Amino acid sequence: MPEKIKLLVVDDEELICNYVEQRFKKKGFDVLFALSGEEALVIFEKERPDIVILDIMMQGINGIETFKRIKKICPNPKVIIVSALDNNEQIEYLKTLGVSSYLTKPILLKDLDNLVVKFADEINSKI
Repeated sequence: MPEKIKLLVVDDEELICNYVEQRFKKKGFDVLFALSGEEALVIFEKERPDIVILDIMMQGINGIETFKRIKKICPNPKVIIVSALDNNEQIEYLKTLGVSSYLTKPILLKDLDNLVVKFADEINSKI
């Protein structure tokens, strides 16, 4: 029996973190959240979540730098970048870094659900 999938939500808006946390806990995920890139890195190092939902625009370490540092800890993380910017150059750059997926805000919850479930299925199939 596979372990519960750990999901880390990183956004500087606490309401978003709380909402996403509750949404995925109801779906059976073990959900952690961080309100900054710095906090996310501490949690990632300790908890090694399977999937990360990561906002780009944050105070302190932004999402792109947070992602780069996560990759140093784990070379192939499942990371879904969420951004208010619909910038093709940025999207292509993030793909070259190894981002798993990119969603533009406001996100459709169905799209987020589908991505998280898809990545969870991929992780569970490797166990």
